[in-house]
Amino acid sequence: MPLRLFDYSARIWTHYVKKKAPESSRKSFKYPQIIPVVFYTGEGSWTVEKNIGDKILCVEELKEYIPMYRYITIELSRLDQGWLKEVEGILSRVLFFMNIRKDMVPEELEEFVKILNRSPYAEKIRRYLTSMLVAEGLAVSEAEEVVRSLVEGEVEGMIRMLREARVEGRKEGRIEGAIESKREDILEILEERFGQVPKDIEEAIEKIDGSKRLSYLLRKSVVVKALEDLRKLLRDGK
Repeated sequence: MPLRLFDYSARIWTHYVKKKAPESSRKSFKYPQIIPVVFYTGEGSWTVEKNIGDKILCVEELKEYIPMYRYITIELSRLDQGWLKEVEGILSRVLFFMNIRKDMVPEELEEFVKILNRSPYAEKIRRYLTSMLVAEGLAVSEAEEVVRSLVEGEVEGMIRMLREARVEGRKEGRIEGAIESKREDILEILEERFGQVPKDIEEAIEKIDGSKRLSYLLRKSVVVKALEDLRKLLRDGK
């Protein structure tokens, strides 16, 4: 995660430089500040180093040349549930719902449902909840059903459905994340070797959803002599 955030920030700055050209070519040009934040929804504590410098092996005398890039963590499991339930606001309601604990009894959630339905932000909260559940890996229809059950007070069924859908959604999310990572790696290697990647090649790679095929193309992207060779591989379906 420290390396990923460092990489994300570098990409943002690189995009900013391109967007601000020719102004960015001046010596006085400055990059915008980025505050990296990790929002952690796991059940345990966040134990990853919070500074990329702590992940780098170095000679003590040269330590001053190591990048120090820190990030902030917000751990959902550590947020005060009573506070989230009582504070009037869209975000607090959404976070309370997203942190439904395995040991939470229906009575606790029923109380929250009453608070939610009385809120002047009720409709917005429902839309946010649906979007966040979809982002967790649920199908749109599943997310809408979970929120509908919440609003109508079908608490026990809603908790069961949400937990089952989250487990399945996280499995699918891990697979999709690995596939997306391979696509990005292929494009980055091609860009490093040949400059800007042509649109047709980029679109063709984005359409591939097979992990084995992407792994093959990743290896080939390192050794192909020209982009036309990669085009041939994409056309041949290899």
